[in-house]
Amino acid sequence: MDMTIRITRPRDYSGWESGAIGKYNFEAKVYDEPSTFGIKDGRVSKLHVYSMVGGESVSIIEYDRGWSLKPKTAEAKEIMKVILDRYPV
Repeated sequence: MDMTIRITRPRDYSGWESGAIGKYNFEAKVYDEPSTFGIKDGRVSKLHVYSMVGGESVSIIEYDRGWSLKPKTAEAKEIMKVILDRYPV
């Protein structure tokens, strides 16, 4: 799978950014500085990665200042790594 990030909505004043990686879409809330609320104490405090299947959203990662759905597959873990690498600490 191509792991290139395509930004569909650049980060706005509130820190939200949207994009896609392969068949997956993502929305991330990003701080300017690392935070204890962020994934691995980093800059991403909220992250939702999902694909659309039959008109329905199917989530593979959900983080909202804590884990709701951790990445389980190797593909999901790689997607999370690519996204977190975009926002270095």
